[in-house]
Amino acid sequence: MSEPLDTLERRWESTCKLAFGEPIAPLLAFRDYLFAEVVKPSFRKSCMSGEEVTVLPEIMPGAKVAGYDELLKAGSAKVSQASINDIKDTDSLARAVGEIAVFAGNVVQGQCSHVERSDRVLDSHFIYCCHNVIYSKYAAFSRRVKYSESVFGIDSTAKSRFVLRSYDVYEATVLFECLRVYTSANCYYCANMDNCQDCLFSFNQRSARRRIGNLELPPGKFSTLKAKLVGEMRESLSSRKKAISVLDIIGGRND
Repeated sequence: MSEPLDTLERRWESTCKLAFGEPIAPLLAFRDYLFAEVVKPSFRKSCMSGEEVTVLPEIMPGAKVAGYDELLKAGSAKVSQASINDIKDTDSLARAVGEIAVFAGNVVQGQCSHVERSDRVLDSHFIYCCHNVIYSKYAAFSRRVKYSESVFGIDSTAKSRFVLRSYDVYEATVLFECLRVYTSANCYYCANMDNCQDCLFSFNQRSARRRIGNLELPPGKFSTLKAKLVGEMRESLSSRKKAISVLDIIGGRND
């Protein structure tokens, strides 16, 4: 296993321990589950070296791609240019440019370290199978990650820590299967929440505490039910390497 994956494995283990009370299975066992709802990067072959290149998903399937470092090392000597006959009209010029254009992938800039199979990464560390990541560390199978750490299977987050399989979250800590949850902590299967703590299977709440199914519970009762529900989540993840998605619940699908 590579150095990024070794370190990410330890971070995954500690994040799962925070969320579920104890570690579950190794990170790569959850690759399909973590990546299932994320807009993934595309893994292509470089037109220059034949090596794998990670590019943004928007890059058209037929486009030529090459690694960012490959293009920098090649310099102008390897860059094709249009001929004088190609610039006589817009049709000829568009055709010529389309034939010589190369998209850069594996773009990693700034102070980065231990970045693998990722694109558009800036000033970040220990990043695996991600794209559009800035000022973050310990992220895998995610996109649009900003100022965050220890996030896995995330599509859009900022200023968050210890987040698993969630979407559009901000200033959040310890989330699992959440959608549009902001300035909140310790939430599981929640959506459209703001300034909430210790909520499970709750939706459209503001400044809520100790809610299960939107019902506020006394501390003792909440702790008992939370332990039972989180234990069931942990068992499902450990045995099946997946769990029902909050997106499925909202959409009415629960099989």
